[in-house]
Amino acid sequence: MRCFCFYMIKRIVIVLVVLTISAVATAAPQYAITDLGTLGGEWCSPRAINNNGLIVGTAYVPTGYEADTEPRAVLLDSVSGQLNLRLFGDCFGSAKDINATGQVVGSFRDELYIDKAGLWEAEQGATMLPDFGGEVRAWGLNDLGQIVGRAEVPGTEYCHHAVFWDKNQVLKNLGTLGGALSEAYDINNAGLIIGSAAIPKTNDYDFNHAVIWDTDGNITDLGTLGGNYSYSMVVNDRGQVAGSAETSKRGEIHPFLWDQTNGMVDLGTVGSDIFWINGINNEGQMVGIIILPEYPDGGESFLYDDETGFVDLMTLLPEKSGWSRLGADDINDYGQIVGTGTINGESHAFLMTPIPEPMTVILLLAGLIGIQAKRRQYCLTTSRRRKAVSNRKINWRQSRRSCRNT
Repeated sequence: MRCFCFYMIKRIVIVLVVLTISAVATAAPQYAITDLGTLGGEWCSPRAINNNGLIVGTAYVPTGYEADTEPRAVLLDSVSGQLNLRLFGDCFGSAKDINATGQVVGSFRDELYIDKAGLWEAEQGATMLPDFGGEVRAWGLNDLGQIVGRAEVPGTEYCHHAVFWDKNQVLKNLGTLGGALSEAYDINNAGLIIGSAAIPKTNDYDFNHAVIWDTDGNITDLGTLGGNYSYSMVVNDRGQVAGSAETSKRGEIHPFLWDQTNGMVDLGTVGSDIFWINGINNEGQMVGIIILPEYPDGGESFLYDDETGFVDLMTLLPEKSGWSRLGADDINDYGQIVGTGTINGESHAFLMTPIPEPMTVILLLAGLIGIQAKRRQYCLTTSRRRKAVSNRKINWRQSRRSCRNT
């Protein structure tokens, strides 16, 4: 006979599973928002978040000269609240990306005020990345420690090419599509590099095309949506590339999603004709900014996935949250979003977290299933013990009868 508690636990687990599936299937999750302040400065700009909740970006801190401020690279642990400023020294530092192991890439200025690229690690601190002798910037890295960015080409002035540093920090020029410029923005764990490159005989950003470089350094032009230019900005481990491209209507910029099977797909627009993609996770969710006519210097942010399409981030927050003008910069695999918004008239960094948190639900279900298994084992063990005791009693009675008959 099974324990009554086993049936109760089983029913609770089934109900929670159904509720969880129903919640996931709704149009869009609701989010809680956390005020991260200014990341130690007077103004801030988060850039990336990893799956451990570590956030990197830039904070503008006072220099001591009247009201002057300068940018500093920052690392924030959103779980503990621990803040680390000045990852790359004291001169115009900025952090651009962080991987699963906590490595950070970014840039700073040397004593000659030339932009340099750096790699920061918790144990070793900051390391300057090799360059070609001129300006260089690092934009992205993967979990293997491979880094991408751009570097000024020797013998030219303000002409930069996309570059790649391997895990040993050996520098490689990735070249262009035949024009003067190229830039690499992101790299996934398979070594797929994405960015943009000028087409032949041009040195103008207005004629850049979205491109990918494979692990051998071969470049592929992804084209545009009918216009002159496109930019691939981010890539996930599924090989999905997201970016923005001009359509056949000049000045109209649409977000796109590219993969090996479907090529460049126009995701359309909502409320505006100018979209920029800033982040993508391994679930295919994307965040970015819509440039609205009423906000020519900024816009509103969106969350996009295949099921819900474009969703205004403000509609995902509780009523009267006090926030406005959200600018989303990145999203991790748990759906957490970081960016900058306005609260009480000030610009602050924010962290948006889905409700319920996906990991919380998973852990809760795992715990309940574990309890169910333990309860079941307990019930079976108890049943066996009762049966054993009963058998011992029967055997004892039989033994007593046998003694009386002798």
